Amino acid sequence: AKFEEASTVFRKAIFLDPRRADNYLNAGICYERVRRSELAWPIYLKAVEKFPRDARFYYRIGRLHFNSGNRALAKEAFQKSMELKPDYAEPQFELASIFDEEGQAEKAAEFCLSAVDLNPELSEAHASNLLQQVCRWDEAEDLAHKAVQRVVESQTAGVGESVFPFAFICLPIETSPALQAQYTMQWAHLLGAESRTITHHFDSNPVLRQSPRRLRIGYLSSDFFEHATACLITEMLEKHNRNDFDIIAYSIGPDDNSVLRQRLIRAVDRFYELCDLNDTQAAQHIADDEVHILVDLKGYTRHARPEISIQRPAPIQINYLGYPGTMGLGCFDYLIADDYIAPLDHQPFYREKILHVPGCYQVNDSTIRADLCKPSRMECGLPNDALVCCSFNGTYKLTRSMFQIWMRILKANDSAVLWMLDGKSSVSDRLRVAASEQGIAPERLVFAGRVSHAKHLARLSLADIFLDSFPVNAHTTASDALRMGVPVLTLTGKSFVSRVAGSLLNHLGMNELIANNFEEYESTANALLQSPQDLQTTKRKLLTRLSSTDLFDGEAFARKIEKLYREIWEYYQRQRGH
Repeated sequence: AKFEEASTVFRKAIFLDPRRADNYLNAGICYERVRRSELAWPIYLKAVEKFPRDARFYYRIGRLHFNSGNRALAKEAFQKSMELKPDYAEPQFELASIFDEEGQAEKAAEFCLSAVDLNPELSEAHASNLLQQVCRWDEAEDLAHKAVQRVVESQTAGVGESVFPFAFICLPIETSPALQAQYTMQWAHLLGAESRTITHHFDSNPVLRQSPRRLRIGYLSSDFFEHATACLITEMLEKHNRNDFDIIAYSIGPDDNSVLRQRLIRAVDRFYELCDLNDTQAAQHIADDEVHILVDLKGYTRHARPEISIQRPAPIQINYLGYPGTMGLGCFDYLIADDYIAPLDHQPFYREKILHVPGCYQVNDSTIRADLCKPSRMECGLPNDALVCCSFNGTYKLTRSMFQIWMRILKANDSAVLWMLDGKSSVSDRLRVAASEQGIAPERLVFAGRVSHAKHLARLSLADIFLDSFPVNAHTTASDALRMGVPVLTLTGKSFVSRVAGSLLNHLGMNELIANNFEEYESTANALLQSPQDLQTTKRKLLTRLSSTDLFDGEAFARKIEKLYREIWEYYQRQRGH
């Protein structure tokens, strides 16, 4: 590999001229690019001894801590780097990511904005996303337009080292699936340019390519804890046909010791913790297990490690559930979707081959139950006689244009209130001010505190209608509302991320709740809220559909996805003459 060769050259340069700081920096970065942090560490530590005032080495040490999961030491190193060089953009950018993880959204936004001002080539999309979280819409939209222009002009995609393309596909302005794919593939090219090759038993042992009695399926994720992905997928894992499939889970995330975590561990044949392994070691572990099909459930979302899949530890690799779009990497053979989310004419926007599962692509769990103790409206701060419109999406999905429509809906329906998740006080205050500017009394915005999933489901049934966001739809939050019999009104777009709620409704045969433009969305909401009879008819239809479809049946979904697994394995064999 070129970086391997370059690292050798730079190490020789260090030996010949140990007084030149750039030699240490370049050698360490080369090792980082081929995921050999154990070789980068001693170089940076030696450099810090020789060049204690060089901010770049503290930044690189912070990156190594960040990648190893030690956020506290990473923060210290980044802060030291900033002390030495206050106008150094990169450590500020990385600190923004850490503050975001810690729930300090306002601080994260400030650091990210400062970093992008200093270096516009860092991810304007990420900065826009952080500003969206705190509803600073003017700045967020300005950066979103700059991010789009950068991609349109085919400039660098913005490759801050802790940033994934998820930020770009979640911009507060609608972007085309073609542009999202272009951005992701630019980013993926940089990520995958220097992949390492691991020992692959399927390459050396033709017997393994024969048709096995049990296909070995590996699921890779950092979300095997109290997380939306785990809530969706656990029943499917439990219900896999063990006569035909051997199921392994590979965890690269935290252990929260929750009931769901323990249930998930019991749901699979084997459960492995790979957090302490580097990317190459983790990939080799999967290859040694002789996995036939590896399913990546993370994509480019928080704590993902796509570098594991880049090394091709399984002969067939699938992108599913965790990421609403293409990975843009050649190591993924397939993306599992449905014919609403990603119709076949969208194939040009995906590097993976699209596989359609019948119905909705989103797996769900039939065993999830709401808390038996349902709260009253008064206990939730809701007026007893109000029409309750709810939207429990994260604030990064809340755009100015959609909020303005919601305020017009409240204005047209005097008894309606908007029920949202309680964010930081600064965010709630900002939203109340925005409501006042639209002529809506601030008290008509009601904020719900964070509670357990079961308690949240119980209170959801108090709502009359769920108003979806756009261009980023509700995903798990939409299925939660539907499960509790609350109609979801969505606006569908052209990209994966804006078609998820529409896929759920399409599967239920509730297409009258799918709007195609803002005007249709607003008029449908008003029609339902102004006609109690129509609203009740819609609720009854939803309950009837729920009782007659398999949307919330993890076992039924297991049969569907198993059929796909068999088909793609048989195709793999035919391609290789077996």
